[in-house]
Amino acid sequence: MKVLITLTDVEPAVRLNAQLEASGLSTAMVSPLDDLPAAVKREKPDAIVFTGNLLDPQTTSLVRQRSGARAAPSARAR
Repeated sequence: MKVLITLTDVEPAVRLNAQLEASGLSTAMVSPLDDLPAAVKREKPDAIVFTGNLLDPQTTSLVRQRSGARAAPSARAR
């Protein structure tokens, strides 16, 4: 499993990254100044942890895209 962690709030992001790596998970980190959608395409994470700025348009757009992409076909049809 691979987890992508945003660095919006650096301190908890770094702590979480260390804990996940210690438990054997693969991680990647992305700065809020980087292109988040490009990082998702490049890293292909199984999960994304947003450490802040949850109402940022780029964040909400990515969440909508990811949740729609994984929804069952019947759920998307509604």
